Amino acid sequence: MTLPDIDFQFWYNKNTELNNSREKNIYVTRHHAVATQILKKYLNEKLSLAYFTQLDNVTESKKEYLRIKSLTYSELENEILNYTQQIIEGNFNDNQLILKTFDLIQIWGGRPGGNNIYNKNGDDRTNFSKWLDDYINGVKKASVGDFDSYQVLKSIKHLQLPFASKHINFYSRHVKENSLIIIDEKISHCFKITDPKSILQEDIVKINNLCRSKARELNYEPWQIEKAFFSVLSYYFEAKLNINQEYLHPLDITNVENIKNWYNKTNNKNNKKIIVNHKPSEQYVIYNNEFFRTKDNCFFIKQIAIEKCKIPNNKINKNKSLKIKNEMFYNYIGNNNLIKII
Repeated sequence: MTLPDIDFQFWYNKNTELNNSREKNIYVTRHHAVATQILKKYLNEKLSLAYFTQLDNVTESKKEYLRIKSLTYSELENEILNYTQQIIEGNFNDNQLILKTFDLIQIWGGRPGGNNIYNKNGDDRTNFSKWLDDYINGVKKASVGDFDSYQVLKSIKHLQLPFASKHINFYSRHVKENSLIIIDEKISHCFKITDPKSILQEDIVKINNLCRSKARELNYEPWQIEKAFFSVLSYYFEAKLNINQEYLHPLDITNVENIKNWYNKTNNKNNKKIIVNHKPSEQYVIYNNEFFRTKDNCFFIKQIAIEKCKIPNNKINKNKSLKIKNEMFYNYIGNNNLIKII
């Protein structure tokens, strides 16, 4: 395993620039969608212990929702870091602040599957008493830069590594050179690991140590190295598709080509598996923001949802696509009755 050679200063500054921006793009708006999701679940499903229930009534909850939506990514991040510092200084004794901060990190993290923890089934957010002790144990370990924190947090139902590592990152920032990084899909792909959910603990340690070593060399902290990688992958790729070939830095050319070739190889393997294992009678469960229906009733599905649902290649027309907010949607030509929107 090796560390990709990018211009870390350039891409870290690019990340900071976008996170401070109020322009409508993925860096700023993705936490808005999750804030909306959590508020709607509270209002419509009357979840008794979600973020907005800390407030006295629906009016106050909506007011807080609008406040969160008004924040840039950096502003929300700084708010979370202030809370994690209070929690650490308070020896992890304030459960209400811990839960409030938990929800804010989920909102900051964006809309992928990690927010399934707000579903009603299983050991989810409403049943926090079943997992709170484990969570506190995990973030305590993170607060001293302990790699075991990854194992503890990702064992919590619906809090898999991509989201668990976001909590680990926030609680470890104050230990500077020993801070622990986020390992989501984009970061795992930098190291040519297909699925972060199945990553080995030894690889988690290796990735962190590589980032620590580079951070020492540049007088950075490990989380800054991770943010630089995130910027590179976000700019050039979306759901394994090379969406931007306007290179911003000469070093990117080789790295982008290497990752693109690796994607092609893994996609070919996955496509074979999909065709073999597909069951025509099953439904494809797709989130509302993962599909688009035209006026003439044509379905377009986001690439990441196509992979998640294992929709066979012969059910997708790759020659017919839409680009919505820099995300690619492809024409679904299978049985519309198999599509279930949630």
